Amino acid sequence: MPEPFESWFQRFEAEFLRRSGLPWREVAGELEPVLDCHALGFSPGDAAADQLDWLGLPEPGGPVDFPPGRLGIPATG
Repeated sequence: MPEPFESWFQRFEAEFLRRSGLPWREVAGELEPVLDCHALGFSPGDAAADQLDWLGLPEPGGPVDFPPGRLGIPATG
């Protein structure tokens, strides 16, 4: 029997916060993507990794890929 969404979502939120340092509700807040992950049988950890990738957010300590044209020192002044 699949885990109820409410308990799965609590574990997802905790894992997303642990991996990103950001609360899910502040980053995306929409439930549709995580409802899909739950329905597809993703674990909360796999769902957190999937959403971080989809949102383009690196995990702390992970490599950061800056888009072209964004490298260098920002202008001051």
